[in-house]
This record gives sequence, structure tokens and C-alpha cells, in this order.
Amino acid sequence: MSVPVPPPELPLGYHVENLSTLLQGVMDQYADLLNGDELQLYERFNTLSASAKSLYCRLLTRQGTILRQDKLNYVDVPDLDGILAELEQAGLGKRNHPVATEELLNLLTRPELIENFRPQGRSKLKKPELIKLILATHNEGAIHECIQSRFPYVEAHFQIAFETYKLCFFGNSYQDLTEFVISELGHVQYERYSLCRETRYFQTREQIE
Repeated sequence: MSVPVPPPELPLGYHVENLSTLLQGVMDQYADLLNGDELQLYERFNTLSASAKSLYCRLLTRQGTILRQDKLNYVDVPDLDGILAELEQAGLGKRNHPVATEELLNLLTRPELIENFRPQGRSKLKKPELIKLILATHNEGAIHECIQSRFPYVEAHFQIAFETYKLCFFGNSYQDLTEFVISELGHVQYERYSLCRETRYFQTREQIE
């Protein structure tokens, strides 16, 4: 009877290496076509410490444009406050950046919404209806103050620029850094191509846009 072979473990820091590979590959091929924000992303990322690169990579690749600070618990980011300050200093992230009130409310779970905003007699509502009720019955300024003080959040900057990097690297808008992980785990083998301007997917800025 054959014994199933466990998948190989991903090396520590693999996500940073993958992001660095993507950024460098696009810079090598497309530096002449990138706009100011896209060039700034590359330059600023390369000034970061290892821990800051790790956190920024996770902020870029996790679902959602804003993420709760209390959900950012990683072994390789031991000093979260210090690393967030480094990202802010580099212009790559911002804590409690103003966003739409509905987006803020969606950061909270349904029980957290009930506990913090106490909708009278409506505790059985589903989360989307609960959010609509809170928006209709609470002052937006008070909502922002409550969430920012109790559930501080962070936003990664240059998210649109990162989308351009992915498009240039993969040649399409649906692949992302998970492709590196799939390849590293041995599930799919991707053909390696030469990272030079003669083989790039796009030859003009108009083609990218």
C-alpha cells in the first residue's frame, strides 16, 4: 500500500521572494513603459526591511483593500507597530485612512456589529441588512470613530500599480502570485521564458491600458 507523500513545505519568506521576482521581472522588461506610480512601487519596496517587505506583500495579496490590524499576526513581523510605521514612512501604507463607511462596517463580523452598534430588536438580521440599518440610524462620524479606535485598520498603497505589474508579468489579468505557490508545490510546471524586452507581452503603454 502506497503512503501519500506530503507536499513540500514552502520556504520561509517565499512570498517576499515571489513578489521581488515579479517586480524585478517587470522592471527588466517594461521600465520604459511604466508610469510614475509603478516606478515608485519598485523603488520604495526595495528600501524596506525584510519584515516590512513581508508585511507589505501580505497587505497587497490578501483580499480587500483595507485590513484590520488585529488580523495581521505573523512570525516574521514581530514588531507590527514599528513595521507599520516603516510602511507609512516609505509611503507604502496608511493606518486608518479615510474610506467609505460601508466598507468600514464590512470589516466587522456580524456579532461585532451587534455588540458595538446595538441595533434595537434587529439582532436577527443578516449582516448586509444589519449594515444598512446601522448606516440609516447612526452618525457616520461616530461610526468611523468607533471602528478606528476599536478596530484600527491599514491600507496598502500602490494597489493599482501592482495590478499593472501582474498584468505585465503574466500577460493577463487573472493570474497572480498564487501561481508561484502552485508551481513551487509541484502541482503545475510553468514554462520559463526569457525576461527581456524582445519577448515581452506588450510593446506600448496603450496595449497595457
